[in-house]
Amino acid sequence: MNELTLAITTIGDLLLNNKITRENSGKSIDNVRLTIPNYQRPYKWTARNVIQLLDDLVEACNAEKEVYRVGTLILHNENDTYNIVDGQQRIITFSLLLYALYELENLENRKTINFLEQKLPNNDYNRHNISKNLNTFRRRICKKLEGY
Repeated sequence: MNELTLAITTIGDLLLNNKITRENSGKSIDNVRLTIPNYQRPYKWTARNVIQLLDDLVEACNAEKEVYRVGTLILHNENDTYNIVDGQQRIITFSLLLYALYELENLENRKTINFLEQKLPNNDYNRHNISKNLNTFRRRICKKLEGY
């Protein structure tokens, strides 16, 4: 019988610490290995989506929001691998944002984003949008840093 587990996590815990912060019993779920199953659509978020997300995050930060909910993520646990059923576009985008931020760190301070090490299907959308969106984050982050 399949069991449904409700949980809450942070982007940092999920992508940097490979864990789900807290399930409904209060315990964390460790050693979470996220994957994108073959049946998922390609990565279609464009620079416009990335800029909107970044603007929303900056607005929430400026409003001093302690918590910013980015939506629901649905995972299917299959042999200790967590397939992303819903939320793939956001997870890839947040991974790219973290990667762009970590590029500003000294090498010894950088964390690995294991999720980014997996192979994605080789298609035009994935090749174009991942590269373009990472570069969009790089430009926007440098632009913000120049303003300080």
